[in-house]
Amino acid sequence: MSIARSIDAGDIGLFDYVDSQTSDDDRRSLLAIHSAIARRLRTFTYLEIGSHLGGSLQAFVADARCRRIVSIDPRPASQPDDRGMNYDYDDNSTDRMLALLKEVPDADLTKLGTIELSTEDIAVGQIARPDLCFIDGEHTHAAALRDARFCRATMHGAGVVLFHDRFVIQDTVVAFARETPGPMTAYPMRGSIFVVEIGSDVPLLRNAAVAARVAPPAAPLWNLASILGANQMLLSSASRLRRLRHQLAR
Repeated sequence: MSIARSIDAGDIGLFDYVDSQTSDDDRRSLLAIHSAIARRLRTFTYLEIGSHLGGSLQAFVADARCRRIVSIDPRPASQPDDRGMNYDYDDNSTDRMLALLKEVPDADLTKLGTIELSTEDIAVGQIARPDLCFIDGEHTHAAALRDARFCRATMHGAGVVLFHDRFVIQDTVVAFARETPGPMTAYPMRGSIFVVEIGSDVPLLRNAAVAARVAPPAAPLWNLASILGANQMLLSSASRLRRLRHQLAR
């Protein structure tokens, strides 16, 4: 099976080569977004903040439809976390990540650029515009919000921002969505991924694979509609999700 078909099928075996701090649900949700954006744009660019070993990069380095990848990671030995502890990262080096990613079948590391800095130390114009961003760096409100704002700026206000561990940084997600001008679609996915689509009147959420991965209405952050302005698009009720799935099935 081709890499594109494996991604479209949600084959989490694509994550087997490098350890990743993502659940199976996270991996299926990431692949659904990956598939949807590749189908829409044909080719796309990807920015990741907080790569560690490179586990979440595996499908991107192997998929030729992803033409450019930028990994931003200052490579701390330890960093704070809003769960009330510091997280240690042994042998947290770019060289180690690259060596691991070389073992991924069909990996093309020539398209991967790495920056060992915090986003606060990078000029927005230093990075070419990405279509898709994944935020998985320091899990504190201040750092995650700074990273999200950096992504929005590098995207020039249009693109898809993914947050990992939405349960930890839910205040960040709310703050970011609230300050981002519309049109916008924001929704939690099964697992811990939260999606904020910026600047598009036709969200990836209309893709059947993405819609199938949306978290149940009881999930945290589902009530963002009561927080955000009326000019921002948001999937906010179970009935709207049912209607959307019905339309996609027709």
